[in-house]
Amino acid sequence: MGPAQTFAETAVEQSVDMAKADGKNQAEVARVKAAIESIIDQIMTATSLDEIRENITPIINENSDVFPDWFVEIGPDHMSRDWMVWLLNYDPIPALASFDGPVFSAYGGKDTQVSAKTNAPIMEATLTHASSEIMIFSEINHMFQPAKTGALEEYVWSDTTFDEPMLAAIGDWLDITVAARGAQ
Repeated sequence: MGPAQTFAETAVEQSVDMAKADGKNQAEVARVKAAIESIIDQIMTATSLDEIRENITPIINENSDVFPDWFVEIGPDHMSRDWMVWLLNYDPIPALASFDGPVFSAYGGKDTQVSAKTNAPIMEATLTHASSEIMIFSEINHMFQPAKTGALEEYVWSDTTFDEPMLAAIGDWLDITVAARGAQ
């Protein structure tokens, strides 16, 4: 499931969780967090995409030893796009709170991109439909695959496309939810 908090908040949290999963020490994790917060601040206050790229490139380069190589390479272009500015400003809570249908919200306990610990309680407090269900699968990553650490590298090395017990839980919820709605 996606985040139940703003993406700006998610981006900071996921950067910290991903740095930990990548084996960064406490000081390196703190540098990642500070750099991402600074990048987000630059994105949120800039008046143009060129200004974003110009302001975040030095931040990324100064922290290239703690960022993944792919982020150092594509980060300035990736982070200086209209959709990124929109995404960082998006708050999903109003849409989730106004939705009156059942929702199955699944989180992986090893997800380093959308923290189950942070987002599941927010989702629980926001969803109002009686048939909504929030489940955390403790050993699952962001791609709903079994994981050891949740590091991005595990995605490509997993032999599992989608965790079967999780798929069964979704199927069971659908069976119950569709049957209940059909009986109404």
